[in-house]
Amino acid sequence: MKSKFCNPVIFIGLFFILVTIPGSYGQDSITQKSQMLDIKLQLLDSKLELLDTKIKLWEAKPKELDLKLTELSSKINAMDFNPQLMTKKVNEIDSLYKVSQKQVAPLESHQQAVVELYKEPVPEFIPVYNSTISFDPVRILEGTFS
Repeated sequence: MKSKFCNPVIFIGLFFILVTIPGSYGQDSITQKSQMLDIKLQLLDSKLELLDTKIKLWEAKPKELDLKLTELSSKINAMDFNPQLMTKKVNEIDSLYKVSQKQVAPLESHQQAVVELYKEPVPEFIPVYNSTISFDPVRILEGTFS
């Protein structure tokens, strides 16, 4: 008796399940495929536009660098600047500085020798410690220091 009742109920249940599903979800419909293709085409178009702008920037960059280089070279040429004269001046200043250092060094060593002669020895103070601090290792590991 159960088998007679179960068969029609299973048949009706399967029929309702098949009728209520509007479309097959296993595969994409044609409209979804066309929408996906449109989106992919838009993505490719945007990538091509981005690549085109990058190429234009790469082409424009050397021109900008050439302009900056010509501006800098014109500024350098406009300046009254002789690098050889500048290096000569720097070398003169450096030599004067070295000469002054050589003259100051003997005076300082003489003054240090005089100061060392008049230096009195300072007695050294060594304190005597009679107290100690002890900790119980077990209490340290427990975290209690009492």
